[in-house]
Amino acid sequence: MILYSYGDSSYYRLVLPKTYRKGYTLSEIVNEIDNELDNDGHIKTFSSEINRISLSRTKRNIREICLSNDFEYFVTFTVDSKNADRFSLDECQSLIRKRLESYKKRISKDLRYILITEKHKNGAFHFHGMMKGLRQSDFYINKNGFLSNKLFDKVGFNSFCKIDGNYSRCCNYILKYISKDCIKNSSNQIYFCSRGLSKADKFDVKIDFSLDYTYENDYVKILDFNSDDKKYKRLIEYLTHYNYNDRL
Repeated sequence: MILYSYGDSSYYRLVLPKTYRKGYTLSEIVNEIDNELDNDGHIKTFSSEINRISLSRTKRNIREICLSNDFEYFVTFTVDSKNADRFSLDECQSLIRKRLESYKKRISKDLRYILITEKHKNGAFHFHGMMKGLRQSDFYINKNGFLSNKLFDKVGFNSFCKIDGNYSRCCNYILKYISKDCIKNSSNQIYFCSRGLSKADKFDVKIDFSLDYTYENDYVKILDFNSDDKKYKRLIEYLTHYNYNDRL
């Protein structure tokens, strides 16, 4: 069983594999699909499986980053057509990256972020994500009543919502933008983030009592829990005194 510990937060995840499936690389798949071709020599099954695994891994990585970094704001950026082509993903991302790097260099070296692309029905791109390390004096209330940051007005409309209350719910909410139809840039990236973000610590643990898992499928059982939740008092006490020699 694998225990994920998300930085200094109180959030944890236990993962119990029910069966061990081989993790295929692309080259391994190519070498093993001889019996999975149709009469025209086309792959019958593996493309959908590759996409499913890739999407699942992306969601897991985003959730891990969000839970491990204690972000302060949920953010939205809408690029102004005066500043970039709103229908060119690479151009929009380039503009936002430049503003973020400029802010980090000139204003706050502690700036951290993760952003995901959303494509609206009209084809224009919007960006949602989480951020921290922002200077408070740069915020103001815009004409629509939203909290904005004056140094990101050069991107276009921007709104910042302070994350209060259930942090994990916000981390899960951002995953709604990751679907089989999610947008990738020319580098095949679904999201982009700052360097040096924390990731979860992973440990191999053994638990000798039954658990009520929050998610289960044919391959895995998962328990997401908060150490502040009295419901998991026994589990927390057990893990607190566990000898974590088997770090992954």
